[in-house]
Amino acid sequence: MSVAIVPAHCAYGADYCDRDRVSVAPHVLTIGDTDPRVYWLHEQLVELGYLPFTFRPLVPTDRLYRAGRDDPDIGVFTWKYTNVPDTLRELWDPCRYNELTRGAVMTFEMDHGLRPDGFAGPAVFRAIALSSTCVLGTFRPYRYVYVKQSIPQIVRVWENGSWIFSAPCSTGVDAAPTHTGTHVIYLRNREQSMDGVGPSGKPYHVDHVPYVSFFYQGEALHGLSRSRYGIPQSAGCVELAIHDSKRLWELTDYGTLVTIGDPQDQH
Repeated sequence: MSVAIVPAHCAYGADYCDRDRVSVAPHVLTIGDTDPRVYWLHEQLVELGYLPFTFRPLVPTDRLYRAGRDDPDIGVFTWKYTNVPDTLRELWDPCRYNELTRGAVMTFEMDHGLRPDGFAGPAVFRAIALSSTCVLGTFRPYRYVYVKQSIPQIVRVWENGSWIFSAPCSTGVDAAPTHTGTHVIYLRNREQSMDGVGPSGKPYHVDHVPYVSFFYQGEALHGLSRSRYGIPQSAGCVELAIHDSKRLWELTDYGTLVTIGDPQDQH
């Protein structure tokens, strides 16, 4: 499936004579930004293997003359795989910096010894330009996590066109729901203590919680021994059996996208 070449909201889609009316580009790109560098960034991340697309410029010879990230090639992005989850597919916007972009940037930062904060600033641009010149793409497969909150609750991992992992899990109870939407893993600890205030208002403290991957504020994927899974019973986290959380930890990293589905969605 091909993606629209230049959506109307893209700054690069402005008439050339109107370029002076496009807002001044920010020094660092982050969530919500739209300017020509976002389009260029997506092109580079695709070519280096950090996004699951191919890119075909409309005029192949343009690459011989374009100045760089402020004047990117225009072309067609196409998903590499036919079996793309709808919740992942709907995130894509070639001209807007969103969670999909942030996750890819974080993965790139991890691969190149940069702090994985998900912001695309001068250090990221320099590293991407060098990697593109030297054709230093990633060897990582593209992975995506989906958490089904309808009962039975299940966490699944998608990799390069196929679902490769599935396990029962437990998300937040009604008084402490897990936040729906798509998030990015931003902090990981192989083991840690977790404490806070539970839905009943009573404080809790748990030592030696294994395989912890935070994706939204204090909410994380992690292991926790329980008698059963598949129903809401946490204080907001996504809990799995220890052996399942270990495998999930191995399949994910900084920058992996995690979508928490709507509890009413049966898919």
